[in-house]
Amino acid sequence: LKWTAILVAAACVICGLVFIFNPGTTAKAVVRVFGWIALFTGVIHLVSYFTNNKMQAELTRWLANLLAALILLTLTSRIIALLSIVIGIIVLVASAYAGQGALESRKLGHPYWWVSCAASAVGAILGLVMIFAPLASVSAVVVLAGLALFAFGVEQLWTIFFVQNI
Repeated sequence: LKWTAILVAAACVICGLVFIFNPGTTAKAVVRVFGWIALFTGVIHLVSYFTNNKMQAELTRWLANLLAALILLTLTSRIIALLSIVIGIIVLVASAYAGQGALESRKLGHPYWWVSCAASAVGAILGLVMIFAPLASVSAVVVLAGLALFAFGVEQLWTIFFVQNI
C-alpha cells in the first residue's frame, strides 16, 4: 500500500510538471486519448453487434463512437478551442448574473456590494479572454491543473515520508 501511494504521488508530480511545461501538447494529448477511447469502445460495440444476435443498438453505438473518434482525432485543436469558447460564454453569462446581483445588493444597502461587483467584472474579463483567445486560455487552465497535480503529489509524498512515518 505504501509503494502504491508513493507511485501515485510521484505520478502526480511528474504529470503536474508535464502539464506545467507543455500545456498545449497536454491538452491535445488529452483530447486524442478521448478519441482513441471512443474508437476502442466503438470497435467493442461493432464486435458485439456481430456476436450478439446483431442488436441494432450496438451498431448505432459503433457509428456514434466512430464519429466521435474521427472528430476528436482529426479536429483536436478546434475541439479544444470550441470547449474554451463554450466555457467562456458560460463564465461570461454567470458573471453578468453575479454583477446584477451585486448591483441589487447595493440597492439593499449591503456595505460590501462592491466586492461582488469587482469579482463579477474579473469573471467577465476572464470569460471574454476564453472566448477571444481560446487556445491561450486552455493553456492557462492546463498549467493551473498541473500546479494542482504537482502540489497534491508533493503533499502526498510529504505525508507519506514525514508525517505518517510508515
